[in-house]
Amino acid sequence: MWYTAADGRVNADGGGNGGIAYAESKDGLEWDVWRKSDSPAGLIDLVLTGSRGGWDEPGVETASVLRVPSGGYRMYYSGNRPPEGSNHYSIGLANSDDGIHWKKYGNGPIFEPKNSWELPTCLRTSDPRSCSNGGVLEPSVIYDAREKLYKMWYAALGTKDDFLTFRIGYATSSDGIQWRRLPDPILDRGPSGAWNDYLVSHVNVIPDPRSGYHLFYFGAKLSDYCEGCVMQYGHIGHAYSTDGILWEHDPQNPIVSPGRHSWDEWTVGGPSVLVKDNELLLWFFTNKNRDSIAESNLGLAKAACR
Repeated sequence: MWYTAADGRVNADGGGNGGIAYAESKDGLEWDVWRKSDSPAGLIDLVLTGSRGGWDEPGVETASVLRVPSGGYRMYYSGNRPPEGSNHYSIGLANSDDGIHWKKYGNGPIFEPKNSWELPTCLRTSDPRSCSNGGVLEPSVIYDAREKLYKMWYAALGTKDDFLTFRIGYATSSDGIQWRRLPDPILDRGPSGAWNDYLVSHVNVIPDPRSGYHLFYFGAKLSDYCEGCVMQYGHIGHAYSTDGILWEHDPQNPIVSPGRHSWDEWTVGGPSVLVKDNELLLWFFTNKNRDSIAESNLGLAKAACR
């Protein structure tokens, strides 16, 4: 498991730079967190961080890791662009032989905002540092061996129909570096009054063992919007598609919701799904306190495959 974390050497309430950490488990419940041999007790070591002076210096997050046909691992990740706090995102790439030691590809992102509904607001279009509130992030990437094609679903923050929010897009690539994207979102916010009428993001897509694809995502309602909160109140939804482009919403949505007076009472999101032994395993992040990411945790939900 590769997951977004702070290493304890930065401010866990949101300040400072976060990154990607790594853990292993035999059952998906009890996890051994990777640490350097000389790391102080209680601190988490990160396997990927923003590069000093680089395009992702403020921090990296929401990794999507896959095995590549030639062996090794490939990580697609969200990069927060300078200056810190601008909420301006692009997607980067890193490669590894062991899943722990990573080398970033190139000197910049491999996927940047392009469609009008992905674009940030920029004071100067030629200067990324003048941009804020927009971009592409939270990739979910698979490799289709039959089609010899990388497929990426991703979230984008931008304006469409005069409404600034997160939506989900789709792109394909023969090499995983140069991408062709669809011009419109493949999953937009829901109709007025729906549980996801404010935003859809945190996408995770897996192939169905028989055919088609399953898409899991975070959704939030406009009437639940919390001004100034570090995270929004929301739920996890599900959709199915035969081609990865046209999606049929699950009538049971939302499929995972916050608890009541419990460790996940404020929000649930960031789904990551695996099908194993005719069972669907869904890991997700939770937050108990709307004002502090220091109370974030990871949870697990299970369902029988039908």
